[in-house]
Amino acid sequence: MLLCTPTAAAAACCDAQLIHDAAVSFARDGFAVLPSFASEIEVNAMRSAMESMVEAWWNEERSAPDHGNNVFTTGSNQTSAQAKSSYFFTSADRVHFFREAVDEGDTPSTRPRPPLNKVGHGLHLNASTPFGAYARSERVSAVARKVAGLVAPVLPQSMYIFKEARLGGAVTSHQDGTFLYTRPHQTVVGLWLALDAAHEGNGCLWARPGSHHEPLRRRFVRTLGEAGDVVMTFVNASAEEPEVYLSAQLRGGDATPAPANSSNATTKVKWWQRLLRWARRRLALRVHKDRLLESSEHARAWEGVWPPADMASGTHSGLQAAKLLSARGFIPLNVKAGDLVVFPGTLDHLSLPNGSPHARHTFQLHMVEGPSAGVEWAHENWLQYDGGLEFMSI
Repeated sequence: MLLCTPTAAAAACCDAQLIHDAAVSFARDGFAVLPSFASEIEVNAMRSAMESMVEAWWNEERSAPDHGNNVFTTGSNQTSAQAKSSYFFTSADRVHFFREAVDEGDTPSTRPRPPLNKVGHGLHLNASTPFGAYARSERVSAVARKVAGLVAPVLPQSMYIFKEARLGGAVTSHQDGTFLYTRPHQTVVGLWLALDAAHEGNGCLWARPGSHHEPLRRRFVRTLGEAGDVVMTFVNASAEEPEVYLSAQLRGGDATPAPANSSNATTKVKWWQRLLRWARRRLALRVHKDRLLESSEHARAWEGVWPPADMASGTHSGLQAAKLLSARGFIPLNVKAGDLVVFPGTLDHLSLPNGSPHARHTFQLHMVEGPSAGVEWAHENWLQYDGGLEFMSI
């Protein structure tokens, strides 16, 4: 899980050996950690820009507070929170502010502004902001292609997640492909940039290594309600046709660079070697299909509901939750500000509540293969651009 020494961010991801090691970690574990991916200057610029955006939003919100349901939650109540929210649906190519779900006694009137869960989902579309500049950077493109193995990546959404001190709620166990589905195979890749140090005390990511090889468990799809209006609902994904993450490497290509300091004569991969590599991977998946399906069905039991609400906060409950997570095969991903975690859309991951006095802000990008790679964005996904606008190429 190594990549990019703490040098200037513009020079990041240029070492072929480190790129190769990250690609191996991504394929094997389902995630790779890239230290010092963003510089301290970039991190501070993102935080400062968001502070100004939040201040402007809150000034407007106080004068015209009725914007419908702008509370964002995960878990068993997610469909009721977002399923019919026009504010949520229309955020695909805009910048909308979503409040944190709080107890009835912890209302916005008791604090300068309500606690925020996130801002999304079109922060990357404005190139003049730190978020847009970062999304368009060469190193983001390099990670998409050389670590995740995408051929023609496009960027559907971006999010700024707050995880505010003592208020940031849990994000329950899920796979990103549930919400960002592609055909004929899953190509979603998440780039999770830490803007604060993230650790077990303030709600870091927990991931289950190897779970990215399991099928997608469920999908968040558009349906028609009784009144003919568009609503969202969760449906189980098919176990008969398991849909796992397939990068260019798994499809038989060779997007992983050769190790550094080696000659072309010894590192050039012949077509029959690529075919053999592809066959071995396909055979491995086939041999372990029953085990993977069994593991996936077991994981479905806590999909979207784990960790439970009674483990919301507190030192004792946090320790108990961590113990149960470890027993289920999850590991914490402790990172520093500026570090990046990259993972495919079938990786099983979650985060615990932030019961600490320290915030855990992150900026996240989600990309997929574009149509030029023969991949289709599902029309029943919640996120859709109107007016013929296309996703930004990376």
